Amino acid sequence: IADDLKRKVRIIEKGGDEKKTVQSVIAPVQLLGINIIYTPNGGEKLKVRVHSLKRLPMKKEEAEKTIFLLLNKQTEITEEPTAHR
Repeated sequence: IADDLKRKVRIIEKGGDEKKTVQSVIAPVQLLGINIIYTPNGGEKLKVRVHSLKRLPMKKEEAEKTIFLLLNKQTEITEEPTAHR
C-alpha cells in the first residue's frame, strides 16, 4: 500500500481498547495517560498526556483529528515532560 501511495502508511485497529487505539496513533511517543473531561453540555473530551510532542509521527492537530475520527471523541494532546531528579 505504501509503495502504491508513495507515502508512509500506518495500520490502526478501529474499535476495541481506547488506550491501544490512541497509542497506535501516537507511537513511538510514550503515552502517559488518558483523562476523560466531561463538558458542560454532557459530552466527553479526551485529554491525551504524552511525554514529548517532538516525536509524534504527524502534526499534533492531525493526531487529534485522527483519534477523533477513530473514537468519535474530541481530543487534546498535551505534553507533560517528566521532571529530572
